[in-house]
Amino acid sequence: MTETTAPTAAKIVCPICEGEDFREHTRRKHPRCTRCGSLPRTRSAWLLLNACLELGPHSRIAHFAPEPGIAARLHAACATGYERYDLTPGRYHVEGLPPAGRFDLCRDVDTLPRQQYDAVIHNHVLEHLPCNYTIVLQQLHARLKPGGIHIFSVPMTSGYSREDLDPRLTREERRERYLQEDHIRKFGREDMEATIGMVFGLTRDYSLTDFVPPKELLRAAIPEETWAPSGSTVFAVRA
Repeated sequence: MTETTAPTAAKIVCPICEGEDFREHTRRKHPRCTRCGSLPRTRSAWLLLNACLELGPHSRIAHFAPEPGIAARLHAACATGYERYDLTPGRYHVEGLPPAGRFDLCRDVDTLPRQQYDAVIHNHVLEHLPCNYTIVLQQLHARLKPGGIHIFSVPMTSGYSREDLDPRLTREERRERYLQEDHIRKFGREDMEATIGMVFGLTRDYSLTDFVPPKELLRAAIPEETWAPSGSTVFAVRA
């Protein structure tokens, strides 16, 4: 991989770890921080959290598929109020943090208390779920306190959404249809307002700049093409 150029003349700095070295990642050439491993969607989630919440020991946050860089910062800020979960929690070991808990989003959301969380976070998780993702979104949203924030992203491509829950599909078929062998679905920009948009009233006019100033996004190496709905756009929805 080759080092990316800054999206603006100003110095770029990772808002999570203050790293200043970024390298191209994936075919979209999105900049990954070489210090904490964050991608644009990870840094977007962190900026949105700080724009929408006053993080502190009083905060309670549920984080699914918890990115290590954010996890370390949230554990430091919230301590016992920060909860990490995944179906295969061993993948998210972070030195110095308590183990993540095993959690099946298709079965276990009802075990979380309602209206008790300040934030719920999940990036690129819904495409893996072999169940009705709209119900999962609604159930997670119901766990937020009034005024709490739901932060999430999904892989979104041009065209229309597709999904197939048939477990008989081969890994090759899933890779061909959904770009990855463990994906159940993909989301499309053309029908976004009829899929995740219908759950939360999101439209294609959604923009990160409604929460975070453009200069701050550019300084965090978050490319402008990810500010509006795309595969790297992070959505923030109030309860």
